[in-house]
Amino acid sequence: MQEPISVFTGTSNRPLAEKVCRELSKIRGEDIGLSPAFVGRFSDGEVAVRLGVHSFDNEEWVDNSRGRDVFIIESIQPPAENLWELCCLIRAVSHRSPRRITPVIPYLGYARQDRKDKSGKLIAAKLVADVLEASFLNTISREYLLHELHADQIEGFFDAPVNKLYASYVFVPFIKSLRLKEDECISLREDFTIISPDIGGLKIARFHAKSLGQDVAFIDKRRPEANKAEVMNVVGKIKRIGIFVDDVVDTFGSLFAASEAVPAEEQYAFCTHPVLSGPAIERLMQSRIRRLYVTDTIPLSEEAIDCGRIKVVSVAPMIAQAIHNIHEERSVSRLVLQ
Repeated sequence: MQEPISVFTGTSNRPLAEKVCRELSKIRGEDIGLSPAFVGRFSDGEVAVRLGVHSFDNEEWVDNSRGRDVFIIESIQPPAENLWELCCLIRAVSHRSPRRITPVIPYLGYARQDRKDKSGKLIAAKLVADVLEASFLNTISREYLLHELHADQIEGFFDAPVNKLYASYVFVPFIKSLRLKEDECISLREDFTIISPDIGGLKIARFHAKSLGQDVAFIDKRRPEANKAEVMNVVGKIKRIGIFVDDVVDTFGSLFAASEAVPAEEQYAFCTHPVLSGPAIERLMQSRIRRLYVTDTIPLSEEAIDCGRIKVVSVAPMIAQAIHNIHEERSVSRLVLQ
């Protein structure tokens, strides 16, 4: 008989964690809720973690991690605060002698700092991996479940095994469904072009194009400075409808520049991680992109919700299935579209 599952979460994305538990309950045919854990702040801003309780000073305590297969769901956005929350949760669970700990990280902050392309630059993604690895006690079995890494080499920054998920598992079927029925603002009854906003995202754009039986194009751009993109050339034939595909949408600078550069009359975008910082919403509203589709790896701000141009496609069912597979010692690779 397999050990029971315990699912913990911090404060970064509790709505997604709750959805994952509901989906996991359906898959396993048993009630799986979030395990009680207090994750909060002391008055000086320090992170406070106590397992087995709903409030820090609660006298009633439940041991909900010893000998169990433990999954900790935490997005690292905002990065500094929630990275430390995850580290504290990992160490707290480690002290309870679980069978295994699997951090489930829907969005890995610092992932875009994955290489040293300038003198003196820190590879922050490697440091994040080192900090997470150091949070475990040496005797604890562990692996990771990460979603849509910005660069594949990040997997090698971790000592423990890494399971990877991709939004294409939910985006491709979703786009196919739009070809069968009308959405409130999109009707794909004709061929279209899948467009990568830069050459770095061409691999995932090609995958979407192949899965959907469509052509692919990409934007040749350069970055004169951080969060600023300049389009140099459009490579590929652009049809009347263009669909941008990217892993992260941050300030919306790349998408805005790409949207202005392509001749597609109807434009839509599918981006996995909605960081949406700074002028992102203002740029979205000023752009030619009619609708931005994102996942729920990061909660949307009130401004993003109210703008009316963003629609969320949940990755909770995919994450729940991956958790189930890991717990049952089955492969997660079947959740990656080939």
